[in-house]
Amino acid sequence: MIKNELTIIAAASTNNIIGLNNKLIWDIPRDLKRFKDLTQGHSVIMGRKTFESLPNPLPNRTNIVVTRNTDYHYNGVIVCKSIEEALNHCKSDSQPFVIGGGEIYSQTINIVDKIELTRIYKDYEGVFYLWIDIKSYPNQTYRELRDLLFPFREMLNYYEKGKFHEGKVTVILSGDRPFEALQQDSLQLMTLDGRLSDLEKNYPSYLMPFISENAGKVAQVEDYSQVDAAALLRISSFIRRIHDKGKKARLWATPEDENLWIKLLEMEIDLINTDKLSKLQKFLLKKK
Repeated sequence: MIKNELTIIAAASTNNIIGLNNKLIWDIPRDLKRFKDLTQGHSVIMGRKTFESLPNPLPNRTNIVVTRNTDYHYNGVIVCKSIEEALNHCKSDSQPFVIGGGEIYSQTINIVDKIELTRIYKDYEGVFYLWIDIKSYPNQTYRELRDLLFPFREMLNYYEKGKFHEGKVTVILSGDRPFEALQQDSLQLMTLDGRLSDLEKNYPSYLMPFISENAGKVAQVEDYSQVDAAALLRISSFIRRIHDKGKKARLWATPEDENLWIKLLEMEIDLINTDKLSKLQKFLLKKK
């Protein structure tokens, strides 16, 4: 009898997130290639939800699906009612793999011989916005940024020939914005920071996801001690107007004041601008 080495294979963030809504939350070509190279020619054991998240059964592998649904079947796939039954189908395989999801991992973690784990060094919750303020030579700067970002495109939210690629980082160019270079590019790795004057031009959100403005200008005050109910109403109207256009709102040059932050959150501001990151972090953690 072949001595097999039952192996869990997974990719997890540093806070041990392996997916969201039965899907991977990252697309890392090197890791996908490693998964393919390791599992090729072997049995892959998975739960029904994991199997149904795949476009097709994995080629050149014996696909084994574990489900309590006794009526479940799929051509070319072995369907089992338990892990024990699944393992019985792997007796001739030197290294069967457990590929997910979470419930199947928990049922096999204490009986596997080996774990092949790719650690993703990021706690995946939400989107990270990378703001870049261009001071001069916007088109030249754009081309140089594009070259720098291209090797990391798997991490980015971007558009290529009109098709959206979902990542975890959105790059936003502010300051002297390279409209022409970005609009003419078939591979748009970056987006533009909008102005209030851009709002009625109906730029698509994939090109311009945010509208940003000076907080004092929006509130129509020269000094933040003048922020009264009327000024707050103007800020709230600004945010609603942007949201109605399907975009996100950001105010810059806002005072480092927790009472104002509370009001901005109540107005559903999308980003709070601050230079005091530790103070904002403590404030947001208290709000949870």
